[in-house]
Amino acid sequence: MSFGNNPRGRLRVRDTKVLVVATYDNGRTAYFRVLPVDAEGGSASLMPLARAAQQSGELPEGTIAGLKRVR
Repeated sequence: MSFGNNPRGRLRVRDTKVLVVATYDNGRTAYFRVLPVDAEGGSASLMPLARAAQQSGELPEGTIAGLKRVR
């Protein structure tokens, strides 16, 4: 039994970040990851992070209509 081990025998590291979906005003969606503590404040605390992700190229340019934590 492997119990989540990969085939090479190493344990997989659990992803500690949460997934956030950015919905644009034209209907597009894009995903990015943030720390759980950053996602606790809801959309208001995520918007500055989304803008920073746009500036760094992690998210596409455009007007973000909404942000939502996926998991």
